[in-house]
Amino acid sequence: MIKVNMRERTANDRFSIKNPLSCLLYLFSLSTNSRRELNSNSHLSVIKIVVTGVLFCVLTVLSIYYRINKVYSDLTVSVRLTDLVQAIYDYFQFNVDLYFVYKYGRRYYQEYYKQYTTIDQVLGECSCSPIRAKINKLVFLFASFWVAVSAVDCFVWVSTYGWMIPFAFSLTYIYLLLKILTNLDFTYQTMHIEVRLGIMRNLILTQYLDCDSLSGATSDPVENKNWFYCNSSSFKRREFPKNSHSGIQWLSRCYLLLIEQSRFINQKFGFRMLLNSLSLLIDMVRFANLAIRIAVGSEYVVNYLAIVAAVSTIFRLILCAAILTNLVHHCEMVYRQNNKIICISDYMLNFKNPEPKLREAITELKTLIQSRPITFHMANFIRLDYAMLMSTASVVVTYTIILLQSLN
Repeated sequence: MIKVNMRERTANDRFSIKNPLSCLLYLFSLSTNSRRELNSNSHLSVIKIVVTGVLFCVLTVLSIYYRINKVYSDLTVSVRLTDLVQAIYDYFQFNVDLYFVYKYGRRYYQEYYKQYTTIDQVLGECSCSPIRAKINKLVFLFASFWVAVSAVDCFVWVSTYGWMIPFAFSLTYIYLLLKILTNLDFTYQTMHIEVRLGIMRNLILTQYLDCDSLSGATSDPVENKNWFYCNSSSFKRREFPKNSHSGIQWLSRCYLLLIEQSRFINQKFGFRMLLNSLSLLIDMVRFANLAIRIAVGSEYVVNYLAIVAAVSTIFRLILCAAILTNLVHHCEMVYRQNNKIICISDYMLNFKNPEPKLREAITELKTLIQSRPITFHMANFIRLDYAMLMSTASVVVTYTIILLQSLN
């Protein structure tokens, strides 16, 4: 086992520190891992979830009722239909989010973070500060984008229809914010796995550099292209135990624990991400349809604001696309770490001359990663990767064209 000196502190102290994301999630009863939630009474948490669900139910019903009676008669059929479907779907999705927050509550999260503490006792202490700094930047970026786009869009509709109609549609902006927060919560969890896989890669790379080269080898592809396998700024040589094969065996055990962590993430977020992505898909189709209709004059907007309305709607579409892209990108970053570990292992077995026990341990680790790769998926339906983004783009284009068939 790789021995490190770690400060005595609980898993809750390490992972549940207050940050903007946890505060926003707590505001909408979607947080289970904040210090406030972990220390609160379970019955109070359930009451808070129920009250939040009822409150959003009342607001959604009132909003839909007002739209049907006061607004929909002046809108085209395609805009009316997509807006109504989205309003009902968003509320259903929010209730699913609340249910999964209740199902995977404090007890599950405490065990989940204790597992990371166990992993870090082997890999070496993993500081959560860089992860928090990164997620805080993403929260600030998406929150700023959401505020700017929502403010401009609201200004356009207030200038066109007055205050009441835009107010009835204001719940749409809140639901979009909830989708952003849910995606960022998922992203935050994938970052923890990515960082620890990166530490595993550094440990194997350290062992690779310490091995003697195979006689007759003319070049070292890992050292010559170290920028590909590990950025020099992030690479730190770490000490292995005296028997290096024992250290590799402990890495295999850590990898198995990381697989369990990813299974928890998939169970808590998988179905939610499926609904979330479908909702964003409907949003993108709706925004594309509305933007084109405003641009060609099919949908009424004050003349001097038509271009602003079309542009703001397009930016709302871009925001939805950015949410999905960010989600998939961080999943792909985890997959890249897996691939780098496999590549370094291959080069160690073919360009270096490790001792027999070390060769056997490296082979077992490589086989384990290849046979049981860490993946993130939507309730086992769709794998979160770049190919999914291409499929989403094609669906948006196809259904936007279908809705625009009634343009004339």
